[in-house]
Amino acid sequence: MNSKIKYDYSYMKSELISDQGFTQNELNEISDQLIKFRERTFVDKSGRPGYMRLPEDMETLAIVEKLAVKYSSKFSTLLVLGIGGSDLGARAVIAALNNPDSGMNVEFLGANTDPDEIKSVLRKIDLKKTAINVISKSGDTIETMSTFIYIRDLLIKEVGYESHKEHIVATTDKSKGTLKTISDKEGYDTLVVPDDVGGRFSVLSPVGLFPIQCAGNNCAELLKGALELSESLIGFDKDKLHKTEIFAALHYLGYLKRSQKIHILIPYSFRLKEFGFWFRQLWAESLGKKDSNLGDEIYVGPTPVAALGATDQHSQFQLYYFGPFDKIITFIDVEDPGHDAFIPDSFPEIDGVSYMSGLSFNKIIRTELAASSMALTERKRANGRLVLPEISAFTIGQLIQFFEITTSYMGELLSINAYDQPGVELGKQNMYALFDRSGFHTRKIELENLTKNFGTDVVE
Repeated sequence: MNSKIKYDYSYMKSELISDQGFTQNELNEISDQLIKFRERTFVDKSGRPGYMRLPEDMETLAIVEKLAVKYSSKFSTLLVLGIGGSDLGARAVIAALNNPDSGMNVEFLGANTDPDEIKSVLRKIDLKKTAINVISKSGDTIETMSTFIYIRDLLIKEVGYESHKEHIVATTDKSKGTLKTISDKEGYDTLVVPDDVGGRFSVLSPVGLFPIQCAGNNCAELLKGALELSESLIGFDKDKLHKTEIFAALHYLGYLKRSQKIHILIPYSFRLKEFGFWFRQLWAESLGKKDSNLGDEIYVGPTPVAALGATDQHSQFQLYYFGPFDKIITFIDVEDPGHDAFIPDSFPEIDGVSYMSGLSFNKIIRTELAASSMALTERKRANGRLVLPEISAFTIGQLIQFFEITTSYMGELLSINAYDQPGVELGKQNMYALFDRSGFHTRKIELENLTKNFGTDVVE
C-alpha cells in the first residue's frame, strides 16, 4: 500500500460546482507566488520556520525516549498539564494511534479551570502511581499553572515533599520564565520548548513527543512521516504545485473570491476526532489577524470548524447542503482502518436492512463519506478529500506536517504573520489586570468602564 497521504480536489473545480469552484486561470495567477515562497521558505534552509527542523532532530528524540522509559518504568499514569498548543497536539496523536495496552495511561488537565473537570480526572488516578508533565514555556499561563500548583500540593500530601520531585517533568523554556525558575528551585526533570516554534506548531517537539512516547507510541515513525512530507515538498518539481500548495491555494481563492470563510475539517474516523480540534487552533490562531505584513488593518481569517463523520451528517449537513455558500469542507478518508467487522444476514426478508448483509463497517463509513461528498457537489458546495492509506504514526506525522505547511502558505497568501498571536495576549493582559497582578495596574484603569458595566443588564 502507498503510505503517502493524498489530496483529492476533484469537487473543488468550477467544471463541477460552477461559480463556487476555482478556475485553472485563478490557480495559475498565484502559482508563481506559491513556488517562489516554496523556494525561499522551505528549499532555502535559512528561511525555514522552526517546525520544519523538528522531524530531523534525533538528539531531542533520544532525550525524550530516555526520559519516557524512566517515568514509564516507575509510574502507570501520566497526567499532562497544558493548554492549547501544549495540549491539543498530544491529545490528537494519542487518540489517533490508540494504544491502550501499550505504555502509560495518559490523562489531560490544565486546559480549563473548571473544578468539576479537575475533580473528575483526579477520581480516575492514583497520585502515588502518577507522573506529572506540566507544560508552559513562560510558566505564566493561569489555567496550567493554577492546576499544577493545586495538584502538586495534593501530591506532596500523598508522597511527601522530597518524593514528589520524582513525579514531575516540566516542559518549559530552556533558560527563563516562572516554570523554569520553579523547576530549578525544586530540582524537577525538564524538557525544552524550542525558542523558534510556537505552541500550536510544537506537537513534534518535546511538548508533544514526551506524552506521545509515554503512551507507548513510536515517535521515531511519527517524525519519519513528517520528514517524508517535508522532503516531498522541498524536492518537488519547480514547475508544478505540491499538494500542500494546492490545498492552501484553493482555500485562499475560496476565501478571497467567493466568501467561503468557514473551513470545516471532518474526519470519517473516530480516532481522528481530536485531530479536528488541533487543526481548529492551528488555523484560527495562525490566520485570524488584524494587521497585514505591511502594517495595514485588514481583519482577515477563516473560521475553522471541527466536525466528525458520519455523526455530523445528521447534525450539520442540512446546513451544509442548503445553507449559505460560505463553506469549504475537507473530508479525511481512511482507506484501511486496520480492523473491521461485517453485518450478518439477520433479516433477509426486510428490505430496509437486507441490503446491508455482508457489508463491512469500513465499507459503510467510506460510502457515507462518498455519498455526502457527492451530495455537496450536486448542491454546488466546495469540498475536498484528504486520503490516508491507514492510521499509523507515519501517516499522522505526514498529516501534522501537511497542515503546518499549508498554514504557512495561507499566511503568505493572506499577507500576514502566521506565527504570532497578539489577540491571545490581549485576553491574558485583561485577566492579569482583573486579578490585580503586579505590573498591570494601568491596564486595570483602562478596563474600568467595561468592568463597571459588566453584568449590568441581566434578565432573570
